[in-house]
Amino acid sequence: MSSESGDTPASSTASITFPLAARLLAVGGAALFAVAAWLPWVIVTATSFVEGNILNTDSVRLLLTPASISVPFLNSTIGPQGALFVWSVLTVLGIPLAALAWMRVSRPITWLIVCGYGLWLMVTLIFSIISAQYLLLSNRFSVQVQGHPIRFARTGGLDPQIGLWLSMIALVICLVGLWLLISAARRVAPSTEASGATVRPVAQTPGAGTLTFGLVLWAIGFLWLAWASLGCPEFVLVSATCQGLSSDSAMTYVISRFASQFGSQFVFQFGSAFGVNPQPVSALIAIDPQVGEYAISILLTVGALFIGVGVWRRGVSAALCSWATAWLVAAAAFAALAWYGISLVVNDPFLQDAPGVSWRGESGILFTAGALLVCLVGIGLLWFALLFHRTQTSGV
Repeated sequence: MSSESGDTPASSTASITFPLAARLLAVGGAALFAVAAWLPWVIVTATSFVEGNILNTDSVRLLLTPASISVPFLNSTIGPQGALFVWSVLTVLGIPLAALAWMRVSRPITWLIVCGYGLWLMVTLIFSIISAQYLLLSNRFSVQVQGHPIRFARTGGLDPQIGLWLSMIALVICLVGLWLLISAARRVAPSTEASGATVRPVAQTPGAGTLTFGLVLWAIGFLWLAWASLGCPEFVLVSATCQGLSSDSAMTYVISRFASQFGSQFVFQFGSAFGVNPQPVSALIAIDPQVGEYAISILLTVGALFIGVGVWRRGVSAALCSWATAWLVAAAAFAALAWYGISLVVNDPFLQDAPGVSWRGESGILFTAGALLVCLVGIGLLWFALLFHRTQTSGV
């Protein structure tokens, strides 16, 4: 009878901590894959064509990623943008899922974390293998650039690139991390800390409320409000016809500009995406600019949701405060990147609709900046509550 004590309710509700090596490998592999997935996987020598007719006899060297070619079965079922969204989710979802392993949790939650991370890894591995096979073996493919499909036929050699090798290494690291997480969950090593140490201190409430309010404001400013506009009046009317530019579009634009400094493979009329006079800007180079369309926002949004739920459900902890701080740094960095992209658009004379009518910054910039300041205050209050609670506990 006593040999079954490990399955009693007391043990199932005990606090469990994953080994440090498992946590580091899980989050490190996911982070490495999030970067490698958007680096070039292959370089192909190809010629553009339409229905078998060659448009240009000159071959070009294309740096291709899984996002740029759209996996055929996804492209045919949900379209290019849907395929891009799915790939964007897979490339970044592993990071917040791995972050959950840093929390002290009960045995059922432990297996939920392991299963969630394992499911993400299995689906990502399948999609990566299919994408790599298509990139390496296909002779004809359609490249998606800002939603515009351009068909190419391979006419020369094919060279695997750093993105493919790093993705393979990252997925292997994730597999090792998953194996260690499963091993730890099976051993069920409860934390030796007293259960009272995980109870939410009263001083946490202001920090939790402030941080949650800041996260909601950030979501409105970064994901919903326009960051720039063209041809809009000062007070937008119902009948007004104007264009808005989101933070995602701004990041995509600035990444394209940065990438063009390292050498272009082919050009396409980027300005047409804004409905203005098109200007040639290099597209598929260095890092795929399409990372700015969905992936960054998905990563920050899922991270914000996990932090918002965790701060109320799990209470204040060093892991939660650390991940909230890391999220804030990342959100501020990407907001700065989007702001820089807006400044490039506003100051670009080629992106003007008419004399005296040009892009101007909008309320989304200041709204997001204010939201990040509120988040900073909230995280500061959480750190204070954590340290003050530990000081009180050690003094008892």
